[in-house]
Amino acid sequence: MTHDKIALIYMVFVAMLPACATLAPTGASTAESARPVAGGSEGASAAGSLRSAAVQQLELGNPEMASSQLERSLRIEPDSIEGYFQLARVRVAQGLVPEARHLVSKVLSLIDSQRLVQRDVLPGLDGLLQRITQLEQQ
Repeated sequence: MTHDKIALIYMVFVAMLPACATLAPTGASTAESARPVAGGSEGASAAGSLRSAAVQQLELGNPEMASSQLERSLRIEPDSIEGYFQLARVRVAQGLVPEARHLVSKVLSLIDSQRLVQRDVLPGLDGLLQRITQLEQQ
């Protein structure tokens, strides 16, 4: 995906954020945004559990453990938008900004290819992209 296409997709999603915020459940926590998109399968619940545990580890200041759990979740669900989003957050916490930027591109690509509007991820995606841009400018 080219930089121009990423920028265009980003601008579309930023424009949609106010509408997405009105659709999001009130009181949704960061851990809730890690739940799988499709429920019902064993793999999805295992991957979702790993993502939830990873979010907790990140909040406890253990990005290495969070990274390990997210990588395992992505082996179970390789097209998980939430998994890549959370892994991008971890990479920012680890100071691995270029990798975080790549993971955000992966999230946008998956949203585009799956033709989804991820209301759980989009509000956090804007903040994450702003943080990555700040870190890249330092």
